[in-house]
Amino acid sequence: MAQLDAKAAETAVKNNLEAAVDLLCDLIRIPSVRGQQQEIGRWLKPRAESLADSAELVVVPDSIMDDPDYSFRLDGFSYGETANLRLKIAGAAGGKSLAFNTHLDVVPETRGQTDAFSPVVRDGRVYGRGSNDAKGQVVTVWLVLKALRDLRWRPAGDVTVDFVVEEESGGNGSLLVVRNGLQADACIVVEPTELQVAHLVRGAVWFEVRTTGVAGHSGSPGSTTKEPMARGFVCWTAHSTGAASR
Repeated sequence: MAQLDAKAAETAVKNNLEAAVDLLCDLIRIPSVRGQQQEIGRWLKPRAESLADSAELVVVPDSIMDDPDYSFRLDGFSYGETANLRLKIAGAAGGKSLAFNTHLDVVPETRGQTDAFSPVVRDGRVYGRGSNDAKGQVVTVWLVLKALRDLRWRPAGDVTVDFVVEEESGGNGSLLVVRNGLQADACIVVEPTELQVAHLVRGAVWFEVRTTGVAGHSGSPGSTTKEPMARGFVCWTAHSTGAASR
């Protein structure tokens, strides 16, 4: 098959930049924090399905919470119709397969912030919650697929794109992708890294600590409160790998 022409690809990307900015601003306006992610995959699907051979909403089952690798369980929580969005493109020449993964969810507003979900375009930059992590990456993947479709160029191997939920709370959307049997020769996880390729990351470890005793504080060694610490106190700790401010 013919090799992709770099100049033509650059032109195709530039031709779609305005539409990409509009798409990013629309995504930012959807406050897809944990517990409010039912809408975003369904909103994106009709705007992305023409760029692939198939587009599928993969509903997150509540049974995923019983998985031993599930992160950050919440009492009384239910996923409802929350879903990942999967796009698939069939390769043209039996080449090696490639998977892309990036996430649709964002962290909540900073305390006192009132405009996190109101995008602003200024001096060639888009500001708003998720513009950097990772709705900007969602749109980057969209822009690549749109440019390839405009050029009528098909990769040699199969391409799978998973836009997942719940990355910010430990990666439960990607856990579902893995449990559903993703097959690919390589995977690119699109995150803000200042365009640097990271071959590995430190990952995250979630753990629960239960203690008994009396409460104190490291700022006043040797001091304690009068009330005993409640038995079964839970401490959640996560190690994040974010590469830039949100």
